[in-house]
Amino acid sequence: MKENFLKLFNKNYNVPILVATLVLDVILLIGSLAAYVFLSRDYSIKYSENGEVSTSVALKDNEFFKDDYEETSNEYIASLIDYIDATFKYDFGTSDDNVNVDGDYEIIANIDVLDKSTHNTIYNYKDTLVEKTTLDLKNDFDRTIKVDYAMYNNLIKRFIDIYDLDGTENTLTVTMYVHIRTGTELNVKDTEKVAEIRFSVPLTEKTVAVSIDKNDYQNSDFLRVQQTGNKTPLLIFALIFLVIAIFGLFDISRRIKNSRTPIQNFHRELEKISKTYASFLQPVKEPYRVGKMQLIEVETLEDLFEIRDSLQAPVLMCERRRPLRAEFVIPAMENNTVYKFVFKVSDVE
Repeated sequence: MKENFLKLFNKNYNVPILVATLVLDVILLIGSLAAYVFLSRDYSIKYSENGEVSTSVALKDNEFFKDDYEETSNEYIASLIDYIDATFKYDFGTSDDNVNVDGDYEIIANIDVLDKSTHNTIYNYKDTLVEKTTLDLKNDFDRTIKVDYAMYNNLIKRFIDIYDLDGTENTLTVTMYVHIRTGTELNVKDTEKVAEIRFSVPLTEKTVAVSIDKNDYQNSDFLRVQQTGNKTPLLIFALIFLVIAIFGLFDISRRIKNSRTPIQNFHRELEKISKTYASFLQPVKEPYRVGKMQLIEVETLEDLFEIRDSLQAPVLMCERRRPLRAEFVIPAMENNTVYKFVFKVSDVE
């Protein structure tokens, strides 16, 4: 039974089945490569983000003001400010639900002491109020922090007193930095965007009115996303399909070649010879009659053409039907010799 199966498998009429299998394999190969390219593609998505900060001021104990200033107040007496409650809000949205967005945020207080005339920095101090924290952007963000204005004001007062500085501009700036990272469903880190929501307030020990300058944030743009998921399986599949395709082509070629008859192979080889040596061959209808000339039969066609090169004589070619063969002849009149090579069906079996 096994031998019968092998005979059936080796039949030439299975070539169409092999061709169909090869076509399917090529389709799978192209599909694997297309999926690989798809996962490597770059594209852009539209996104929008909004951020804002609101503040309320708590005052030190004093005989004039009993309550904290309301959030809507615009100016405050600097020497009476104890601390500031700052509420940061942020929301983020994209046009593609298949793109996961995550990130983190941090809140940093920055103190700058500048020379009024030159605006050069004399002193800078940074204080991290909130360390980097994971941000869930599927929900709106809202967080309130306490900024110790009195502490920073006292710090700058000591600095100015120690170095006897005059004519400075002192500013406290509190900024929330939002770091946004985008990726595909495979959670691949791709691009990072940074949003900044801040407010600033002057630092001074003078009994003057100061205002809080708020910088809300709003942005809408396109974000470039690159899908770089795990493509190794696709490359493995593509390699497997490529190997199958190569072996399939080889097997089909072998089967087609084996299916030719010796006569078909003879005509194919004769056609190749005619094309290769077309400039040296002279086809004739009748075989050359040797007569009384000396006949020398050469073993290979290559040997015959080496003789042609030395004699600079044309090669006569005549195809005979019974039996099927092709005769190649070089008549050399100067030495009364005929050089002959016969190409037979048996030469290609």
